Amino acid sequence: MHTFFRYHWNIGCVKKRILTCPQCGSSDLYYEAGLITGYKYHCKRCQYVGSFVIEKEIEI
Repeated sequence: MHTFFRYHWNIGCVKKRILTCPQCGSSDLYYEAGLITGYKYHCKRCQYVGSFVIEKEIEI
């Protein structure tokens, strides 16, 4: 699972970015190497394989 942290400039709270599967909404993804095709992700829940994933931002 890829996560990214970012501090909010106004409040000082931390926001976390989570990559989710476009088919089932699970965040249980792992990166598969894709040299020519670019990034490829594999969902452990629904077995989705593809480069399109949804990035959600949540506050912690």
